[in-house]
Amino acid sequence: MPALRKLGDSHGHIIVAPQPARGIIHLQGAAKHIEAAKPGLRALIEEHFPEADIPKELLKPSELPEAPEAPEMGSEPEKSAEQMEKEAPKEVDSPQVLATKALKRAYATHSASAMRIALGAAYSAGVGQAALEEGERWLKELTAAAALGVVLQKDASIQELQAALMAAREACVDEARLEEAELQLGRLETQEALVKAMGGSEAELREALAAARACGSDVDILAEAEARLCTLAAETELLSAMELVQSLEMSGAVDEETEVVFAAAVREAETAAVSGPLLADANVRLARLAAQREAQLSQKRAATAEVDSNSKRQKTQETEENGEGDTGVTDGNALQEWARSLLESALLICCKRNAVEAEDFDLALALKQQEAAVGDRVQKVKEKCQATPDDFAQLEEVRRQKLEAVEKEDYDRAMELKELEKQLQNRRQLEEVHAIAAAARLLSDSRPEDLLPGLLPTLADQAKAAPELWHQVAEELIELWHKHQCMRACEADVELEESDMAKLNF
Repeated sequence: MPALRKLGDSHGHIIVAPQPARGIIHLQGAAKHIEAAKPGLRALIEEHFPEADIPKELLKPSELPEAPEAPEMGSEPEKSAEQMEKEAPKEVDSPQVLATKALKRAYATHSASAMRIALGAAYSAGVGQAALEEGERWLKELTAAAALGVVLQKDASIQELQAALMAAREACVDEARLEEAELQLGRLETQEALVKAMGGSEAELREALAAARACGSDVDILAEAEARLCTLAAETELLSAMELVQSLEMSGAVDEETEVVFAAAVREAETAAVSGPLLADANVRLARLAAQREAQLSQKRAATAEVDSNSKRQKTQETEENGEGDTGVTDGNALQEWARSLLESALLICCKRNAVEAEDFDLALALKQQEAAVGDRVQKVKEKCQATPDDFAQLEEVRRQKLEAVEKEDYDRAMELKELEKQLQNRRQLEEVHAIAAAARLLSDSRPEDLLPGLLPTLADQAKAAPELWHQVAEELIELWHKHQCMRACEADVELEESDMAKLNF
């Protein structure tokens, strides 16, 4: 660039500018100065680019190539094949060819509408029969594919999907679209079979549910079917338990364990939403077992409680003279004594709670001071009912054998003895539940004034002044009953007193 600029300045300040992209050197200025600068420019090119060709504008006249001979008059120069091909007239496609190409382009768009228009144009243009038949086949395929897509997108029935799928197979629709439709059809068929199986047997529903899960059926339908399966399983178990109880009743071999197992089956049936005559029959049978069991317990406690009838009669007379008898019961029934003491305890709790809410703290303090006496009374009558020498001896023997097994590291035996110990303890808890149920029956079957004799004077005055306290006592008994039910935690749960507790809604 400096050399070119220097060359231009030395020749009338003409412009000498290289243009590499075009492969030229541009000179601008007066013609005489440009002609004067050409030798210097050639020298620079030969110096810096010795292998480059010298532009013809810088060549001397003697260095110019000879001009080709002029062709003779009347003769034309020979043309190359490429020139002849370019100058040859181009062929114009016929309407039939254009219509055939339009058919192919329409099929490539996968649009049935475009294909229908192109096929109409092909008929008008008189396209060959083979091309028209192929166009008809393409139109049928695209139409069937579009119809199948519409059915897949909407909530179609099984019949609609089957018809669309059959038409798509006949039209040779793409395999991927056919597989998608077949999968959807299988899903719908399994869902229909699952709904039908919900009204059938447990085995049929289980099989239909497995097939529906494999096909990926609707989550809501699967959840409904699983709930129905649980109900059917609970019904089957309840039927088996009822048959067992019926056979044991006929042979007179119903025991506490049978009652507990049957109560668990009833509870599971209620949880699984089993309804109808079956559950009603089961509850009636369970109530009958409860009555029989309670009668047996009452007889057993009555036989063991009356050790000394004279001392008991004397004690009763003394308590009547003091006006603070333990239970006020003269029939000697230990379970009724326990029930009445539970009523008194519940009444004390309700009275104290009301006194605190009313901010009558003097009354609350007086009631609190009587808690120990009422608690002792409940504990004494409870021990009297549960004081069966055989049970205590058996429980102590089981505990002794358990400790002995642990010392010998016979843990299997220790586990068995632990289960036996738990059963014996649950038997006593079962008796507490029966006592609460007996208290509930006593409350529901008695008039409020009939419950006042035998109560502590303070409690009797409160109950006489506010008869609505017995409603609170009923709620307290229900809460106590549920508490004992939860403590047993399905090991020896008893639902047979539900009817007794329901009576408290008076």
